[in-house]
Parts: sequence; C-alpha cells; structure tokens
Amino acid sequence: MKMLFEKALQFLKRPTFQNIGRLMTATVLAQVVSILISPVVTRLYSSTDYGFLALMMSFSTLAGTIATFQYNQTIILAKEEEQAKLAFSLSLWLSFCVAVFTEVVGLFVIPFFPKWFDFNPAYKVWLYFLPVIIFISSAGNSSYFWANRNQHFSLISQGRMLISVTSAAISVGLGFLLDGPSGLILGFFIGTSIFSLFMWIGNIRKGLGSLPLRDIEGMKKLALKYKDFPLMNLPTQFIQQLIQQLPVLLLTLYKGPSSAGLYNLCSRVLITPIQTIAGATGEVFQQRAASRYNANGECEQDYLKTTKGLALIGALPFLVLGLISPWLFKFVFGAEWVEAGRYAQVMSFMFYLRFVFGTVSIMYYVADKLRENLIIHLYFLASTFLIFFFGKDLSTVTLLLMYSMNFSAIYMLWGYRSWIFSKGEPVSVPDVGSN
Repeated sequence: MKMLFEKALQFLKRPTFQNIGRLMTATVLAQVVSILISPVVTRLYSSTDYGFLALMMSFSTLAGTIATFQYNQTIILAKEEEQAKLAFSLSLWLSFCVAVFTEVVGLFVIPFFPKWFDFNPAYKVWLYFLPVIIFISSAGNSSYFWANRNQHFSLISQGRMLISVTSAAISVGLGFLLDGPSGLILGFFIGTSIFSLFMWIGNIRKGLGSLPLRDIEGMKKLALKYKDFPLMNLPTQFIQQLIQQLPVLLLTLYKGPSSAGLYNLCSRVLITPIQTIAGATGEVFQQRAASRYNANGECEQDYLKTTKGLALIGALPFLVLGLISPWLFKFVFGAEWVEAGRYAQVMSFMFYLRFVFGTVSIMYYVADKLRENLIIHLYFLASTFLIFFFGKDLSTVTLLLMYSMNFSAIYMLWGYRSWIFSKGEPVSVPDVGSN
C-alpha cells in the first residue's frame, strides 16, 4: 500500500498532470459558478431569450472562425519564437480586417434578420455590435494560443474563471433591470472582452514583449509557409463550427427561437463535462502531442492514455444524463425547461463520444491530415442539412435523435483514424523556422 501511494504521489507530481490539474481546477470552478447561477438565470429569462442569445453566439462563432484565417493555430506550432510572434501579429491584422468587412456587410443584411429568424425587430440593434466582439474574441484566442505555447496554464485558468464569474454576474444583475435578452447579451459581450484583455496583459507580464506588427514581409513569408491553414484548415474549421451551430440556426428557422433556446440550454449542460475535463486535457494533449510527434514521429501512448482516461471518467455522468435528464432539468431549471431535458436525453451518447474522441482529434492537425479532415466535415455538413430539411415536420426530439445517431457513427470513425495517425507515419509537420 505504501509503495502504491508513493507511485501515485510521483504521478501527481508529473508536469503533465499538474498542467491538466491547473486547467481542470479553474475550469471546474468556472463551470460550478455557471451551474450554480443557471437556476436563477433560467427563471429570469425565457427560452426565446436564450434562443436569441444562441443566434448571436452562432454568428459570432462562425465569423470568429474566419477572422484569423486559422493562422492563430500556427502560434503553437512554430518552433522559433519570432515566427510565433509573426503569426500572432498576422492573426491580429486579419481579425481586424474581417471585423470591418463584417460591419459593412451587416449594414445591408441585418435589417432582414428579424423576418428570417422570427425575433423581435427591436433586438436587431445588438447585431451591429458583433464585429467588435469578433475582433476582441479573436485577439483573445490568439493570446490564448501564445499562453498555451509557453505553458502559461495558470494564466489560462484564471482567465476562464474571470469570464465565467463576469458573465454570470452581469446576466443576473441586468436580468432584474432589463427586459428581453439584453442582460444575457451584455454578459456575453463584456465577459468575452474582459477575458481577452486579461490574457493580453498576462502575456505581456510574462514576457511577450512587442509584436512585429509592421513586419509585412515577415508576415507574408509566414503566410505562404503555412498556406495550408487558410486553404485547408480554414474550410474544415468553418465547416466544423457551422455544423455545431446548424442546430441553432435550423431550429430557429423551422421550429422558432423558443426551440433554439431549449436546445441552447441542453447543449450547454451536455458540453459542461467536455469543457471541464476534456477541454483541459485536450489543451495539454495538444501541446504534448505536437511536441512528441515533431521529435519522434509518433505519440500513440499519449493518445491511448488520454482516450482511455476520458472514456472511464465520462461514462457515469453521461449515463446519468441519458437516464434522468427530463426530471433533472425540471428540478434544476424550472418546469419551462423540461423539454430541454428530453433533448439532452436523446443526445447524451453523442456528446459522450465527442467528450472522448473530440479531445484527441487534434491528431488530424499534428499528422497533417487536413484533406481527410475536410472530407469528413463536408459529410457532417451535408448530412446535417439533409436531416434537418427532410425532418423539419417531425417532432424536435425525433429530429435530434436522428442528428445524434449520425454524429455518433462519425465520431467513432474519427477516433479510430486519430489513433492510426498517432502511431506515426512519414508525414512532415509544417515549420516556419527555416526558409
């Protein structure tokens, strides 16, 4: 027993476990704040209010995916610090240009949104602020990649706690003062802004220094060296985000904003274990897998340890959600949200597979399998459109069950292929350290 305890203690002292622990602790605390405040928030706002927030977040997420042309991913891959700074600078410039372009386009199309998505025309004013949050969020994501590259996991943890507490406090406080979804939207906007500012200042204090924002020639060379990211990774990432946002967009179109709001709460509950445990694990796995694969050409043991651990950890929580979600949602969030519990019930297995295999899907990028990843995501996109279009006259629960079964099969294939890649193949990983 003493020897077992000593081995366990040695394992806990490993840098990898400590990094996971830092991220997981802060993420758990952030989720605890969100969970504790949710019963209050769901009684202050209606499912229609949640539906409009979900719509706003969908637009923000899709535009944010395009904003940096995925060059922010190269911050963590570049071997030389100066190249990583060039990637940081390029990401900031691109996100600024995309934000300006979005504002110009929005002036022409936003007036039509209330009719297309069936929401109160008075709410459309919030859509004009989306370009601002797109730039701020993109800058925050680039700061996150820099922090991850330099293993500033405590900074990331603190930032997540800050955004959770800020968003929750603002949403609740304004919920007593304002009608409609205004409090939810302001909570989202202000929380995101504070997180981005906190990450930026934290990186500067930890030695970021000045960025080569005027080195146009250097940024051009880096852009060419990593051209596969905008050409292959950007379409894949955009399709991936579109796939995740399609239920909100299509439910709003076919079933109304109330159904989208119910789905929004359902997905937030199901994604909590993913953000809490798998998210923290995935961030550390991403750094270790890229480093080990660059050095040894394989990272199978890291893959197997990660997937086995997540499979065991996630089994019980997702089983419970699959069995008692309707009762649980009614008890915690109120009677208005029992239908969201039925949504969660039919989608729990799909989210379990996402919990396990979505975490290690970074292998597609580490092993430079961007083309295959794009093909899989094109199937995701096409099948999701078809399921919602041909199933629009079915009940929402039946529609989501079909959607969940389709995704479950692909997640299993995704996990298997990621395992094959982790074994190592003669594939080069992009490097901008030399010309």
